[in-house]
Amino acid sequence: MPRQDVPYGGAICRLKERIAEIWDKLDQKLHSINGVEGDGAGNVDIVSGDAAVVINNDQIGHRIEVSLDSSKLPAAAVSSVNGQTGAVGLDAAHIPSDGNFNVQTDINWCKTTINDCFDSITTEQDDRKAADDELQTNINAARASIPEMSATPDPYKGVERDAQGRAFAADPAAGATDKTLVTANWVSQTGDSAPNNVAHRNGSETIDGDKRFTRLLIGRGTGQYYTNFWLQNMSIDRSVYDGTRKEIQISFRDMNGQVLGGLMLVRKTASTEIVARVFRKDGTYVDTTLISVTETP
Repeated sequence: MPRQDVPYGGAICRLKERIAEIWDKLDQKLHSINGVEGDGAGNVDIVSGDAAVVINNDQIGHRIEVSLDSSKLPAAAVSSVNGQTGAVGLDAAHIPSDGNFNVQTDINWCKTTINDCFDSITTEQDDRKAADDELQTNINAARASIPEMSATPDPYKGVERDAQGRAFAADPAAGATDKTLVTANWVSQTGDSAPNNVAHRNGSETIDGDKRFTRLLIGRGTGQYYTNFWLQNMSIDRSVYDGTRKEIQISFRDMNGQVLGGLMLVRKTASTEIVARVFRKDGTYVDTTLISVTETP
């Protein structure tokens, strides 16, 4: 028997050497998988116990692929789910929530609360719209009542003003004594037919009631005396006698406007007299000269 690695002629010796080499190689190969040894051929089969688990042998790539077919997952009945057995079908009533309630109870409560909220929101929307409509109506009414800047008064819109800020309004009723605002036109009308009760500086007017005129005398002892009341004739000049008769009269009349008498200051050619006149019922009268002052021409 030749020594190892020493060449030696003959076919048998060479075969034994080759077998020894192969055995050494096999000794280095896989002997088991997870402790499972191969069969007589050294083969260990990897199999699947479920149709959903698929074993794919890749001879070319020298690999085994284990994959999952989700379409074939088992659908067998569970023994018990939340007290339900067999082919269990769960709904919200089977799922507990806080306390002694379940999800379905909570859903029902939420649905009722949401519906109440919707009702409240709808009511609020209706109330808001009604309030807005009423407010807009009041705004429109207030806007309509605001007068335009016009010189033409509108009795239905109250006082108006023009571009200069002057207020205009309709005249009060004739003889008004209420709190109606007056106008310049109403006040300025004179005469007994005027709609106002105002005494004016010109025009013939009837004035009723007692009127008191008071004024202190000024300049006493200096020769300057100011009376409290005077009647003035604009055609008489105290320093001139022009030969024509002029009068200043205070007349007393009856209820029908007929003259009962009066006092007159008469300016004659060369004298000035104060005359008292009294009428008889037939219209004739008697004059009495109270004082007469003669001037030298």
